[in-house]
Amino acid sequence: MRISTLMAAAALSWVAAPLAAQQVLPVPPPVREKAPAAHAPPAQEKLPAVPAPPKTQDRADSTVASALPPQRYAFNRVDGGFVRLDNNTGQVAFCSAHAAGWACEVVPEDRAALDKEIARLQDEVAALKQEVAVLRVPPPVPPPVPPQPLPPPAAKNDEFSRNLHKDLARARAYLKRTWQRVVEMVGGFQKDVLPNG
Repeated sequence: MRISTLMAAAALSWVAAPLAAQQVLPVPPPVREKAPAAHAPPAQEKLPAVPAPPKTQDRADSTVASALPPQRYAFNRVDGGFVRLDNNTGQVAFCSAHAAGWACEVVPEDRAALDKEIARLQDEVAALKQEVAVLRVPPPVPPPVPPQPLPPPAAKNDEFSRNLHKDLARARAYLKRTWQRVVEMVGGFQKDVLPNG
């Protein structure tokens, strides 16, 4: 019983603690029509000022900022001044301080050399495009070559048998000559070794 009472008391204190910590603000009375001047309005207490939530940047704000066109000029620091690049025309100027103030002078460029290089690069690009077009087209596949007709088996066998007969005839002649020599050698050996008799 005591444990359940303690648990109930702990639960109530747990729930009541945040409620006690909250500040109760007075509610202003409802607005009424103006009372006659003889009656002075009751003094109202001023509510404490609630701070405004911090301002966050919307996604819409960031898209608007990214949709703005880029700056016309870009500056880079160099020795003795700045180099100014016109982002619209691509013109480069050198800006430096003078006695009367800052002045920008257009950097001279060799237009003829640039035009020549542009023409060379355009020709090179055209040649490369032609090469790519040729490489993309698969080479023509030659039609398959029909297999060579095989000689009829009888003709092949006839040639083989003719060659075989010639080889056998040569082998027979060789064996015959060799046998005759062996017989002659044995006959000569008998004459030399055996006495006449």
